[in-house]
Amino acid sequence: MYRIAALWVVTGIIACATASVAVAQEPRITFTTYGSARIGMSPRALESALGVKLKRYEPDEDSEACEYVTASRGYEGVSFMLLNQRLARIDVSSPKVRTRSGVHIGSSQEEVLALYPGRIEESAHAYTAPDGSYLTMFSPDKQHGMRFETDHGKVTVYYAGTAEAVQYIEGCQ
Repeated sequence: MYRIAALWVVTGIIACATASVAVAQEPRITFTTYGSARIGMSPRALESALGVKLKRYEPDEDSEACEYVTASRGYEGVSFMLLNQRLARIDVSSPKVRTRSGVHIGSSQEEVLALYPGRIEESAHAYTAPDGSYLTMFSPDKQHGMRFETDHGKVTVYYAGTAEAVQYIEGCQ
């Protein structure tokens, strides 16, 4: 009887340890990375970094040089913008994916401002103002950025990548 109880305790400890390792290893978004994915990669390099094939969307009719891809499996709520066949932006719509500092879909605007004091440029959202805002910050060299879209004070989507790409308000435009 004690052996069975001990086995259950050990199994529970292993399960908890495995779960916390999995959470700790989930990739985080930075100005230029999402796990092994790096801004500037070719589609082939991105597939290799993610370990899966990419699914392509139809390129934007107004911009032949821009398209979106997603991973064929896994990476739910993450899409990748390719400009001239190079990874330019990583878009996030899943609350499970966080920035290095912990911001996620559902974070409050106040949390974002507190996590990045003095670094955020706030502007009116093109479609949801006055209830919505863009909270944009740039890397120290101004080559990369991260933008959080908010509505009613909550982050609804965010993306990171080149300074140019994070300022597009309609995907490829």
